[in-house]
Amino acid sequence: MKKAITILVISLLSCISAMAIQCGKCGDNATWTLSDDSVLTISGTGEIVKFDIDKKKVKEVVIEDGITAIGMSNFSSFFELRNITIPNSVTWIGGRAFEGCTGLPNINIPNSVTEIKDYAFADCTGLTNVILSDSLTYIGKGAFRGCTGLTSITIPNSVTNIGELAFCGCTGLTSITIPNSVTSIGYKAFQGCTGLTSIILPDSLKSIGIAAFDGCNKLTNITIPNSVTSIGVDAFKKCKALININIPNSVTSIEAGAFSYCTGLTSITIPNSVTEIGDNAFWSCTGLTSITIPNSVTSIGWSAFCSCTGLTSITIPNSVRQIGWDVFEGCTGLTSVTIPNSVTSIGNYAFKGCTGLTSIKIPKSVTEIKDYAFENCTGLTNVILSDSLTYIGKGAFRGCTGLKDISIPNSVMEIRKDAFLGCTGLTSITIPNSVTSIEENVFRECTGLTSITIPNSVTEIENSAFYSCTGLTSIKIPKSVTTIEEEAFSGCTGLTNITIPKSVRQIGWEAFKDCTGLTNINIPNSVRQIGLRAFEGCTGLTNITIPKSVTEIGDKAFEGCTGLTSITIPNSVKIIRKEAFSGCTGLTNVILSNSLIYIGKAAFRGCTELTNITIPNSVRIIEDYAFKGCTGLNSIVCKSKNPPISGSEGAGPIYIINDIAPPTTTLYVPKESIKAYKKANGWRNFKNIKAIESLNKK
Repeated sequence: MKKAITILVISLLSCISAMAIQCGKCGDNATWTLSDDSVLTISGTGEIVKFDIDKKKVKEVVIEDGITAIGMSNFSSFFELRNITIPNSVTWIGGRAFEGCTGLPNINIPNSVTEIKDYAFADCTGLTNVILSDSLTYIGKGAFRGCTGLTSITIPNSVTNIGELAFCGCTGLTSITIPNSVTSIGYKAFQGCTGLTSIILPDSLKSIGIAAFDGCNKLTNITIPNSVTSIGVDAFKKCKALININIPNSVTSIEAGAFSYCTGLTSITIPNSVTEIGDNAFWSCTGLTSITIPNSVTSIGWSAFCSCTGLTSITIPNSVRQIGWDVFEGCTGLTSVTIPNSVTSIGNYAFKGCTGLTSIKIPKSVTEIKDYAFENCTGLTNVILSDSLTYIGKGAFRGCTGLKDISIPNSVMEIRKDAFLGCTGLTSITIPNSVTSIEENVFRECTGLTSITIPNSVTEIENSAFYSCTGLTSIKIPKSVTTIEEEAFSGCTGLTNITIPKSVRQIGWEAFKDCTGLTNINIPNSVRQIGLRAFEGCTGLTNITIPKSVTEIGDKAFEGCTGLTSITIPNSVKIIRKEAFSGCTGLTNVILSNSLIYIGKAAFRGCTELTNITIPNSVRIIEDYAFKGCTGLNSIVCKSKNPPISGSEGAGPIYIINDIAPPTTTLYVPKESIKAYKKANGWRNFKNIKAIESLNKK
């Protein structure tokens, strides 16, 4: 009986204790207890491992002596945690151990701790004070990332490495001293520390990692020690308040984007030790007015000085062999540049948009000017090209409106499309014998161009090559040319005379469209096809001879040629496409080919002066409205015994002239075919159909 009472008492005491304290295991030799006043106590030895507990109830953590390590994510997101005691027995703090403890205001890391692992205190936004261990050697990746309340921190002399993202996003951090023990600052270590105004880098430092100080936009001054050999990618990107920087002789490489968008930077000296300036290194440093590139530099990366609008002059050293992509693009203040004899290539967009540049001399060493190299250099008036130049790239001088003349050396073999497009100030140009093709849009919209010499080496004039060259009055196409492509001379309103050689086989679409000044043109016997809209809108054209070699006249080929009075379609032509002579209001006489098979829709629409026309026996199809609006048409003679098909079968009423054929228009057909015509689709709309024989009697 006495024993039973004792057991009952012990059980009651255990229940009472359980009501006040929660407990459990958190390691091989570690336990935890949570008191009713929200204090979590960790006891035992060894490492604390993750354990289940109601995080909202914990406001204080006491780790007793004997615990050697705080494991990964042990206290992650303990939002109500306000205080923690870490004993001297702890040697390292694991990854994400206190991540997201937003209420924790301060932390004291004892001297026993040698390592703070990755993201250990990440996003502890309430953290304002941190005392680090004097024995600390490693601050891990993202250890204090996003600790926005942290205003200052002292890194002990024992630390050798500041890991990636260690203080990234610590927007409240205003200053920091990095001790002489540190040899490397990791990737994005201080990225986005927007409150950081100054930082002292130690003499022990060897490398500044990628984007280490990216976005530290209040940082005004920084001294890079002599120990540093490389300034990493985007290292000081967007440090907009940075006014000047001293790069020591130890640095051999300024990597991509290192000082990009440092808009406050006014001057910089690059030491002789530097051999490489990386891509985007000084991109958009709009305040930079001058820079000296030493002879040690052998490579300037893409966009290295792109959009440095304040830069006025630059000397490229003899050590550089290639000016890369976009290097000086958008440097609108650049007025002069010296290219040394060592350079062999000027890269794509290299000087694009350098509107202040007035002259440029390309040295003899340069063999190629790549695509859009000087595009939109509107102030450029004088260009001296290299005698060794073999290649002028696409759009190389496009939009250089101030360029008046340019001499292309005999060494040039290729002038690529758009090369001089929109050079409105260009008055004359000579193309050397080494060029075989005038490519697409090469001289398009060069409105000031009055003369051009095309050599016998050229075999092809490509699409829109001289489009809208309104100042061009005459041009001689050499006998070597076989093709005049689409829109080649379209819109050349000043062109009065042109000779097309017998070598040309094809006149492309809109080749001479809207050449309103053109009065006469001789198409050689070699041409087989007159393309769509080839002479559309040539209102001044009064005479044209279509050779016997032509088999087809394309859509709208002569549409709107209001000055044309007569036309003879040779017997070789089998097809006249739609609207071929539409709107030729001056046309009084048309002689059609005896081999003609097809007359397209509205082919002679609106030829108001046309009084009569004879359709040969060969015609099989006449599309609807072929002669619509020909108000002066008195008679149509159709020699075919079988009425040509008019329009599409089954498409309803089809009309050759208008919706109702004018009463004055008489249709003459073979006598034996009158009944057939009166029944045929399209033809039956004529009110007056007579036999051809009656016409002959007249």
